[in-house]
Amino acid sequence: MTEYRSSVRVEKGERAVLPCLAQGHPPPKHRWFRISSAEYQQEALGSGASDGLDSAVPVMLSDTVILLPGGPLLLHAAGTQDSGRYLCVANNSAGEDRAHTDLLVAVPLSARIDPSVQVVDVGRSANFSCRVGGHPVHGVVWTHNGRRITPSYTSRPPTSSTSAIRGSGEAKPSSGTALSRITVLSRDTLHINSVNRQDRGMYQCLVYNDRDSAQGSAQLVIGEDAPVFEQVFTERQARPGTTVSLRCSASGNPLPQVTWSLDGAQVPEHYHVRIGDYVSGERLVHSYINMTGVRVEDGGLYSCVARNGVGRVSHTARLNVLGKPLIRPMANVTALAGRTMQLHCAVAGHPIKSIVWQKGE
Repeated sequence: MTEYRSSVRVEKGERAVLPCLAQGHPPPKHRWFRISSAEYQQEALGSGASDGLDSAVPVMLSDTVILLPGGPLLLHAAGTQDSGRYLCVANNSAGEDRAHTDLLVAVPLSARIDPSVQVVDVGRSANFSCRVGGHPVHGVVWTHNGRRITPSYTSRPPTSSTSAIRGSGEAKPSSGTALSRITVLSRDTLHINSVNRQDRGMYQCLVYNDRDSAQGSAQLVIGEDAPVFEQVFTERQARPGTTVSLRCSASGNPLPQVTWSLDGAQVPEHYHVRIGDYVSGERLVHSYINMTGVRVEDGGLYSCVARNGVGRVSHTARLNVLGKPLIRPMANVTALAGRTMQLHCAVAGHPIKSIVWQKGE
């Protein structure tokens, strides 16, 4: 053989030409065969199977499959069914020679994930299926919010790296989610066991081969869920006249409403105190109090409470403004005999050396 190719790749619908040029005298005749699929797979696995005619089927010539002068084989509008190993045999009265060519008919890759949007309650499981089209497919990679899912993968909150314990006001580093909960069951199926908030977001399956790639996307939405603080303020100290900002960020579904109180009463909005909130793209409610030119009377025990139709969560911490002690007036309290009653001394100023209670005059 003076000219042949070990492999030919064409796109589906294109013409495929398998060259096979042999020289000799008398001029050799050319015949084409196709290796059976089973034999081809054995050879691909390195089993040592030969490319002999015992495993080959003659190629049937037609209007679309033509033997060109000199020996090349032409396939008009090649399809995926034409992919495989072909064997060219050239012989004359003096002998014969053989060469094989692997034909790959590629189809543009495509990918989509079913379902495209999935709403799952916390604690339930979820499955995504990647519907793959095209040929060949060398592999499928799954990602979550742009991060590849690997054996070391842990899901993370989309924004803050801290989360608050419900009702305690204590901030802790987020530990993430172990891969043992998020499993690629097969090449095309992703399973999430016991869904939590960190699992929300976009999931992608990337399908690829050596020349092409495609991607499908789907969104995981957390169902109805009680509020949880993703970020909270901590106890702090400030000098009079400085600027102070307190912030609470909460997640939940439906989106929670966040309210503020100072020593159990509504925070008074003066010209130097502003309360506001906004919702970020990660469906977090960010609520804040901004104080410019802070005063001693602005100090005290601040609380933020996040509520929705499923539940509530609260966080409390002190703002200590340096200055003389100040006691806020206490409202009258009505109590039932034999029941427990609690009184709170709302104190501002810092530092406070002691608090003494008196009854009556």
